[in-house]
Amino acid sequence: MPLISSIFIRWSFIQLAIASTIGLIMLISKATGDFMWIWVDRPIHSEGMWIGWIINFVLGTAWWIMPKRPDFPDKYGNSLFAWIAFISLQLDWMWRLIINPNYAPLLLRFTPVIGIFFFILGIWPRLKYMVHQH
Repeated sequence: MPLISSIFIRWSFIQLAIASTIGLIMLISKATGDFMWIWVDRPIHSEGMWIGWIINFVLGTAWWIMPKRPDFPDKYGNSLFAWIAFISLQLDWMWRLIINPNYAPLLLRFTPVIGIFFFILGIWPRLKYMVHQH
């Protein structure tokens, strides 16, 4: 498994743990009325589950499992694009986790889309190769 895939997948489980813990505390607060301050972190919970867990896990698995290019120096393609995608996907969520859960600058709101775009750029030669082989 390439390093970037293991980073994507490990990070997805870290974000799953954080987002699930926030969700659990939100459920407890709903039932008991305690910990009502946790509702401020609802955007962290939502984005941590969707982008943090699911998207990171899918992209890490896709980078690992897609057909390799034996004619490339790096058979996985351009790993730089995958690293840019990983960093771009994490910027918005990390901003919300560390700085402000309810507000992110407009540019940061588009970083997940930019991350997906770079991931597609990085994996496209492998997809193109797969189509032309059959």
